[in-house]
Amino acid sequence: MAGQGGARCSSRGRKANREAERNRYPFSEYLFTDEHGRLIHPDTFTKHPRKFYDRHGFSREYHLHTLRHLYVTTLLHGGVDKQTVADLAGHGDTSFLERTYCHPQMERKLEAARVISGIIPNSVEDKSA
Repeated sequence: MAGQGGARCSSRGRKANREAERNRYPFSEYLFTDEHGRLIHPDTFTKHPRKFYDRHGFSREYHLHTLRHLYVTTLLHGGVDKQTVADLAGHGDTSFLERTYCHPQMERKLEAARVISGIIPNSVEDKSA
């Protein structure tokens, strides 16, 4: 079975093509397509975020990767475990995530230190009394 451009489809490609036909949506060998299976113009990835930024009051200096960083950092600050965040971000393991995204958590670490320092002295005083 030939795919787009005369290239042979893999068995996975043939299966995806059959599923697309069954669901009546076009199948494309491209990774990023519009709803009709056509290749998306590269500028689309710049224009859509700019419209989003304008609607939500973000600086136009932000980039698509800025939203990714915000997403990952927000999940981490929200208490989602590192492995889950790494999986959602497409990282193979947590090491890259820890080197790249965990530095904003320093304030949370300081807050945890303040909490424990407020608890431990009271516990020590109570035991010695």
